Amino acid sequence: MVSAGAAVGSGTSPRNHDPLPGFRTRMIPLLLAALPAPDHSTFGRHVAAIGDVDGDGARDFVVAEPREGKLWAISTRGPRLLWARSAPGFASNVRGGADLDGDGAEDLLVAATDARVFALSSSDGRTLFEVAGPEGFGRALAFAGDLDGDGTADFLAGSAKGARLLRGRDGTALCELAAERTVLDAVPIADRDADGITDLVTVFVDGGMAWYASCERTLHAIELDETRVVAVAGLGPDRFALALTSGLRVLSTGDFETLARLETWDEAEVVNEGDVQLAAGDLDGEGALELFAGWDEHAVARGRVVAYRPGTWKRTFHQDGRPDGWHFGIALAIVGDLDEDGIADLVVGEDGECSRTPGAVNLLSGKDGRFLRTLTRADIDRMAPLRR
Repeated sequence: MVSAGAAVGSGTSPRNHDPLPGFRTRMIPLLLAALPAPDHSTFGRHVAAIGDVDGDGARDFVVAEPREGKLWAISTRGPRLLWARSAPGFASNVRGGADLDGDGAEDLLVAATDARVFALSSSDGRTLFEVAGPEGFGRALAFAGDLDGDGTADFLAGSAKGARLLRGRDGTALCELAAERTVLDAVPIADRDADGITDLVTVFVDGGMAWYASCERTLHAIELDETRVVAVAGLGPDRFALALTSGLRVLSTGDFETLARLETWDEAEVVNEGDVQLAAGDLDGEGALELFAGWDEHAVARGRVVAYRPGTWKRTFHQDGRPDGWHFGIALAIVGDLDEDGIADLVVGEDGECSRTPGAVNLLSGKDGRFLRTLTRADIDRMAPLRR
């Protein structure tokens, strides 16, 4: 009598018997080959808001593809291509937020992998000036207010060995900060010492923060032994937000005390710089700065964007990434009012690295987070440049 499942006429045990010899060997490679290959695109890795380049009443934005060294400026309401730049190693980091050439529109800082930082005009993408620095120069970029009193916002460029404060007018150095420490990010905050110059909070990859009143004076320094900072955002003169490996908090600029705990998460979920992105802005023109946090898929499957109401800091909405998306929330910026409801909207990046779908930039409603428009690299490649 042969028991059920035993091999007949063979010494092969039921555990090792293959009812269709060679099936796995032949078919699995064919099935894997039929799946789309990973896209490996970094399109959408960085986004930044710029001025209203095309004069339609809405702030526009740029989107980067660092792997290919490409940067595109896109009309928020168009959508249409305003200008494009490309060079090997270009656009490894991007930051907008200040008018450097005096034309009234917010310009850009763009880093390259060869340790150069470029100041670009948002109107046409031309280089205003460039600055070279040490290895990793430009890994952190931040506008820092007018530190030298010449009427133009200055900026910080960080490297693996500290940071440099530079004049926004021409890129010449003001001073070196945080020697031998790797700078993650910096934001201009309040004029804490009432000297008429905006102060600067700098956060470090190894944990901790420093508050600089000027090149010569550090007002406050704090080391964080049990958690690390992964992102920072200014929320006006009296408070700022920190994304930590342990959660998201709002702190006082006066004494660094925690005012509100917005999120708490397991440190295994948020372990890398870039896992959380923060942005803040006055979306409705009433003077209060809303806070937005983008979490890519390391923290939340597919990624998520969350909005918080100023004052109470309660969630006003959250929007998860598309089912087939990847790294949704890896980049975040506040742009113009696309749907013309009187509230500024958001641009959210999602790159396609390690994914089987291409990267994209998504325009979300600043009111409720719904998707207004999604643009892929293919969409932008089909756009004709703006005629001037």
